[in-house]
Amino acid sequence: MVVSDDSDRWVRHTHEVMENIQDLALAMESIKSETRGFVLTGMESDLAAYRTNVARVARIKRPFAP
Repeated sequence: MVVSDDSDRWVRHTHEVMENIQDLALAMESIKSETRGFVLTGMESDLAAYRTNVARVARIKRPFAP
């Protein structure tokens, strides 16, 4: 039973890490796109979306952080 519980915990942890990596990749791609849009157009709306995604990256849970 102990081994099974430990294994289940690692499986859940792995899924959490994978989800965080996907969220991070999406946010970083958005940041790249919004930065390009702002450089090309100078529109503040692109800069606002950039800031939103930077904050999103900062909030992504870091599973190994204490």
